[in-house]
Amino acid sequence: MYDSSDEEDNEESKEDYEEGNEVENEVENEEENKEGNEVENKEDNEEENKEENKEENKEENKEENKEENEVENEEENKEENEVENEEENKVENKEENKEEDKEENKEENKEENKEENKEENKEETKEETKEEEI
Repeated sequence: MYDSSDEEDNEESKEDYEEGNEVENEVENEEENKEGNEVENKEDNEEENKEENKEENKEENKEENKEENEVENEEENKEENEVENEEENKVENKEENKEEDKEENKEENKEENKEENKEENKEETKEETKEEEI
């Protein structure tokens, strides 16, 4: 005899089995999606971090180069200024020495002229005295 309850049980078992497979498949799909998303997120994060690090390094290098250039420029300017100052001082000293020499020569000439005039006057006076005697 055929029992319809067996058929119903088989039908229920079949449905339960199919539902179990669906649930299992959903769980597997969720796991695979989760793993795939994690890998994708990890790759995205690595790429983002790489870009951020690249930008940060670029900024750091830019700042370091700026500082190094400032130091180099300060050194170069210092040296250039020292050379310019030395040249200016040489010219100034030369001018000062020229003026000093000029003043010294003027004084010397004045003294020499004074002496010469004194001698000439002495001679003239001597001549005049001689003439008067004659």
